[in-house]
Amino acid sequence: MTQITRARAYLAKLPPALAGSGGHAATFGAACRLVEFGLSFDHASKLLSEWNQTHCQPAWTEGELVHKLSDAFKRTKAKPEFAVTARGALPSGASHARSGVNMPETCRGRATGQMRALPARDCELAKLATGFHPGTAEEINALATMRGLLPDGISRASSRGLLRFGRYHGAAAWFVLDGSLRNGCARRSDGAGWHDGAAKSMIFRGAAAQWPIGIEEAQPFKVILLCEGAPDLLAAFHFITLHGRESDCAPVVMLSAAYNIPSQALPMFAGKRVRVFSHDDSTGYRATARWMAAIEPHARDVDAFSFAGVQTLQGTPANDLNGFAQCDSTPENEKLSDSLLPSND
Repeated sequence: MTQITRARAYLAKLPPALAGSGGHAATFGAACRLVEFGLSFDHASKLLSEWNQTHCQPAWTEGELVHKLSDAFKRTKAKPEFAVTARGALPSGASHARSGVNMPETCRGRATGQMRALPARDCELAKLATGFHPGTAEEINALATMRGLLPDGISRASSRGLLRFGRYHGAAAWFVLDGSLRNGCARRSDGAGWHDGAAKSMIFRGAAAQWPIGIEEAQPFKVILLCEGAPDLLAAFHFITLHGRESDCAPVVMLSAAYNIPSQALPMFAGKRVRVFSHDDSTGYRATARWMAAIEPHARDVDAFSFAGVQTLQGTPANDLNGFAQCDSTPENEKLSDSLLPSND
């Protein structure tokens, strides 16, 4: 019997989680048992989602389950009495698993000193960047209008060196990139996709795509806002400008939820207060859990902000940080906006 099969059978025997009758504790307990079985985050998430449909009344949202499971990975660990394979040994990496990631050595608390940065490869960004520029007032205002953001926020992204403008593949474009020219992506200024409407974001050929853009530029700041995708990076600058947090907040972006943070970047989160902004979908929540687990041994504090259930007056979901910036001004949304950025205490 596999570890997953054993864990599924164990959960099936647990009592139901009923609202008003200890439902939260019962669900969190189920999540902890999955951690104790030594499962990865992805496997545990799948089993907890199955159990949610059969044992929870009412069922939890996927975002709520991810947060409960993330807390479970923080508070417990694999136990021999649960995590026993057919040969009686702990699964490989189980004792170090946090949110489904087999942690690299730097995440296990063994090395916290200076790390060698990822080398710049033969990236076309290094060859093209000399033709990029910070952006004219017209370009900045046009991008702000298209994304529903403050022009001053767009301008601040440019002044910190993370936003540039120019031409790419024959089209006017804006670029998110880091100062070392290690990583970056291009998006068309007209909002269209590249190559006959395909993906709107194109990562430069040869780029170290997993590198968190802005992490080196964030070193003088106490608070890091970790985002997913170029539009949310701009939205983060919008909100730090809106709330007057320019002096202590630094947006950093992972270009895709598919990427893990490289071990070389993790020490750069040391001593920072980090807030991760989840996209309201399963991929976004799982990425958030992985990133939080990797960052936690280094940062002073790390948490996540979810947009699950946030809607505009028209009833459309916000989904992400840029979507929330485009929401209508309602008392509920204004209250949510006020709590968006973590304190630096």
